[in-house]
Formats: sequence, C-alpha cells, structure tokens
Amino acid sequence: MSRALLLLVGVLLVALGCEGDLSDNLDGKACGAKGECVDGYVCDTAANVCVKAGSVPAGCRAYEIECDGVCVSLETNANHCGGCGAACTAPENGVPACVNSSCKLACADGFAPCGETCVDLTSDAASCGACGRACPMPDNGSPLCEDGTCAHICDADYDDCDGVCVDTTSDPDHCGGCDTACASAQVCDRGTCGGSCSGGLLACNGACIDVDTSPENCGGCGKACPMPANGKRVCDDGGCGVECDPGFEACGKLCADTTSDPAHCGACDVACDSPKNGAARCDGGSCSFTCQTGYARCGNACVDTQSSAAHCGGCDQACGDGEVCAGGECKVGCAASETACDGSCTDLDADPAHCGDCDNGCASSQHGTATCEGGTCGIACDTGYTPCHGVCVRLDADVSNCGKCDTKCPVPANGAAVCTEDGCGITCATGRTDCSGDCVDTNSDAAHCGGCTTACDTDLVCAAGKCVIGCPPGLEACGDSCVSTDTDTSHCGDCTTVCPNVSGGTPTCTGGMCGAQCLGSTTFCGADGCVDTQTDRLHCGSCTKTCAAAPNGTGRCVSGTCSLLCDTGYSLCGNACVDTDTDDAHCGSCTMMCMGMNRHCVAGVCKKT
Repeated sequence: MSRALLLLVGVLLVALGCEGDLSDNLDGKACGAKGECVDGYVCDTAANVCVKAGSVPAGCRAYEIECDGVCVSLETNANHCGGCGAACTAPENGVPACVNSSCKLACADGFAPCGETCVDLTSDAASCGACGRACPMPDNGSPLCEDGTCAHICDADYDDCDGVCVDTTSDPDHCGGCDTACASAQVCDRGTCGGSCSGGLLACNGACIDVDTSPENCGGCGKACPMPANGKRVCDDGGCGVECDPGFEACGKLCADTTSDPAHCGACDVACDSPKNGAARCDGGSCSFTCQTGYARCGNACVDTQSSAAHCGGCDQACGDGEVCAGGECKVGCAASETACDGSCTDLDADPAHCGDCDNGCASSQHGTATCEGGTCGIACDTGYTPCHGVCVRLDADVSNCGKCDTKCPVPANGAAVCTEDGCGITCATGRTDCSGDCVDTNSDAAHCGGCTTACDTDLVCAAGKCVIGCPPGLEACGDSCVSTDTDTSHCGDCTTVCPNVSGGTPTCTGGMCGAQCLGSTTFCGADGCVDTQTDRLHCGSCTKTCAAAPNGTGRCVSGTCSLLCDTGYSLCGNACVDTDTDDAHCGSCTMMCMGMNRHCVAGVCKKT
C-alpha cells in the first residue's frame, strides 16, 4: 500500500473518529466523565476506554478483542470491522478500509471514487475528466480518454476527417480524401466522383456500396449494424456481426470480457448473483461481490453487524428467538423510536430498505442510491448526475434534460439535437451545414449557396453551390433550389416530400425513399428512432428485446444484456429479487437453503419453527 493511500486512510480515521462521549459501540472509546459505559461494556480504568465485558484476553491491549486467536481493534481492522470476521471489501483499484468500525471506500493512488467504484478520470472513457462523463462512441471507431479529455481512434480502413471516421472510398463528402466532396448529382465510386456506381455496387445516399459487406448498409441502404463496445461491427453476406478487440469474446452481437464481466462471467450469459447491500463482480472468470460502504462481508452476504440479527456484533453471531439486534447486541426489544423488522431495529423514517413500512424497500437507480426521508423514498445521485423525476441523469449529455431537468433541446430539420456541457447544440445530416442553427445544403439552398452567408439573387437558382440561371441536366428545380430528388432529404422523391426528423439520428434520402442515419452507437429501430441498444431497456441488444421488470426489481440494460436492479433490501439471486431475511430457498444469502422438517428462514437464519 502506498504512503499516499496510508495517509488517506489515516485522514479518514481522524476525520470520522470525532464523535460524542458515548455511542452504541464503545470498543476503544473513552469512558464517560464518571467512568460510565453503555450496557455490556465496562471501563478499563487503566486506559480509560470502554471494552466489552469479559472480552479482553490475556495479552491483548485494552481496546482490542480476540478474533480467531489474534488481538484486533474492531475500529480499524479491515478483516474484523465492527465485529469478528466482518471483512471489508473493495472494488477494482480500491483498498479495503475500516474506519470507526465501519467499512469505507478507499481508492488507490491515481484513482477517484465514482459511486462505489474507483476509476482513473484521466483515461477511463466512461468517466473522462469527471464521474459519469462518457466519451461518445464514434461511428467506425472507438472512444478514448486522454488526460481527462475525450478523443477517438478510427477503425482500420477508415480515415479521420475532422473528427469523423469515414470511408473515403465511398463517402460523397470525402471522396478519395477528406477534402474532396462530390457534386450533389454525383456519387462516390471507389474513391472517385462520378455519375453512377460501377458493377456490383448500389448507390446509397450518394455512396457506392457493397451491401453484402458494408456495416453501415448491411443487406440494404441505411440498414446499419449496431456499434459494439470493445469491438467493431462487421457485415458478412448482408448479415451483421462483431469483431471483438483482443481480450474480448463475442457473446451474440456483444463483446464481453468473460474474465471480468459479471453478466458473462467465465462464459457468455453466465450472470453472477448480487447480494443486497453489495454488487456482483467477476474475478478471473469466477463470480464474487463487493459490499457497499458501511457494510462488511460475512460469508456470502453484505451486512451491518450493528443491526443484522444473523450477524449481530460479528459474523455468524445470531440472535435468539424473540431477540433483535441493536447496536451490535442482541436485545429483547427496540428503542421507542425504532421498529423491529426481520430482527433488526430500524428507523422507518430513514431506512431505504424499510421506508415507512417494514415491507417497503425503495427502488434502486442506476448511477444513484436510494434514500428515505420522513418515510418517503427518494434518491441520491452519484457525483456528476442529477435527479430528474426519480432518475439520475447527466445534465451535460441528456437532450431531454440539458442544463436542467425538463429542458429539451430543439431538433432541427435535417439534423439531430445534442447536449454538451455548453448546452444544447445540433449535428447536421450528411451533406448539410450548420448555418446559425439550421442544417442547410449549401449545394442547392439559394439562401446559403456555396456558404452560409451567400444568397442568390431572386432570378437565380442554386446548383452545385453556385448561383445560376437554370438547373443543369440531372437536377430538378424545386423552388429556387436545384436538387436530386433521389438523395435530397428536403425533396425526397419529389419537390414536396420532406423526410421527417429521427429521434437520436438524422434523416436520409436514398433512391427517393426516406430513411435514417443514427448517431454514434445507436441503432435505427423503426418508429422508435435511433436507440442505444447497449443501455435502452426497451431495446436491449436488439430492437425487439425488452428487459422485463420483476417483483421487487426493475429491468435494466447493461452492455446490451438485460438484468434486474433489485429494490433496496433485496438480493439478486439468479433471475429473481429475493428477501434473504425471510426466503427459505435463499436464507441469509443466495446460496443457503433451509432444509429439514419445519425449518424456515427467520431474520436470515434457518430455524425450526
């Protein structure tokens, strides 16, 4: 452990160690002014600290107790935090830390806490420069984070033209090179502008395409294959597929690291269980889990030894029948301000696992933590996210909540809305130019002919970016514009048909038929527009797959795979959200089943009833 991390943990110990004279757990803390301690503790007058009655073996210091034959401080020992056997866990790039008998998140040098994870904000494309600030997925490339700033790298056979990865053998705006654009009536055929496509190629929005191999037009014009994370899209004989980066395995149309992905752990579609108060993880292809801040690992469960009836004061120290756990001790009843719920004394006004009622667990949220205030459920979002109607969103990336909740970015004709840290903006369809917020074709628009500031005289029309008297052969006069109705999205098929806007993408016109070009990693799903099949629970992995909800849980889509996000207080065991305090088939943890006549799960322990 580095000196800097030791210093961090030391600062946490000092900062969090300042409490009142008395608390429910007095191990190693000063006695009261008159030598008093709470019930179950006595004052070691030599050291003036409170210790559990009869708990100090010979050889241990006054503030220590014996756990597995070793003298430890329950205040600071990460393997015995708050009780014997209660081990603190840590996420990848983190270090277990015990502060004041409670497990805390401590990240290694160079990593910052983002929710319950530790990330490198200088190189993590999912949190670049700030928690949750994801670098956009480019078409035909991969996102990068360099020194906290988003960048990208283009796939092989694609050129970077002003930040866009393009195929210069077919792109009419970059035909043969980034700075060569074909005229509006021309197509780009094998890197050369011309009047028609050569044999075997199909004209798709000005590009000459082999629809058997083109991932942007796979099986037909505009039928784009979805962009996978950690790989690239491919088209083989008109069918979409993926080619994964080294270290990743193709799981359907996804690329997964089966050594570390909890949804594909060891093999595709092998999902790890997730205990309540914890999160599933995959280490070397084997399932494991980490516990949230404030919870320690006891066996296969994440518990608070101060309140768990199955692990009261330490792992596997179960309270007896009719007892409850309060302050790490088994007692007959709870304080007047608390209620007994499954053997734990809880405040129904503040406990998100029992909010307002013992059976009411608050719904969990991606990028946030459930809260309970006054018996009403709420949410506390991770750093970088803001709650909008119960969902944690990025106000610098969400076009429906840009800058503040409910601020929707306007969608321009022939373009798409985008949201950045600077506010709302637009991106224009291929062949269109942003002229003061309008997406125009400077090849044919008489008000912006050849450039945003050039307007033709009233007796002239605009053709190929120049003001002329009449339209040349091959172009049709639509008002004062000379266009190809085969490709013009404002005059698609005829002068009166304007292609509609597409949610998450831009409209296209190919062969006089309207279509869509999706942005980044999104996929065109008909009337639903362009959606991110990596995260959209209504279109998870494909346009037709919906992630279903379940009792005590919400369906979610993570990396194109459906899973359940269980309500607070419930564990994900297989495909169900269960209460391990009461479920006979999953008692105390997902792996424990109560066996035998009349044995049932009571407060997380199998008992004969």
